[in-house]
Amino acid sequence: MSSLFAFPGQGAQRAGMLQGLVQDASGRACLEEAGDVLGESLLGLDNREALASTRAVQLCLLVAGVAAARGLLQRNPPPDYVAGLSIGAYPAAVIAGAWTTPTQCAWWPCAAS
Repeated sequence: MSSLFAFPGQGAQRAGMLQGLVQDASGRACLEEAGDVLGESLLGLDNREALASTRAVQLCLLVAGVAAARGLLQRNPPPDYVAGLSIGAYPAAVIAGAWTTPTQCAWWPCAAS
């Protein structure tokens, strides 16, 4: 049987979507590492006011997607396929190992695997 990780695009965001990630060690690590790369705490980006900004929405969806996939990968084999709609293509590419940042930032899971 084949497996697929699918990542949503803009419109799937909701206020507080990153808050649950701090409960999981891999989610917390992803938030901290992404925050270090960006030089800011991402937890301030998922409130209703901040999510009025496309930047905040896209960062939240990227980080939430990567963190969720990292959590799944701790308990399961890698997926056979990945897919992403719009901004969801970025976490899909990260999980597939096809995309890293120009500076090879450590928080990208394909670099940490």
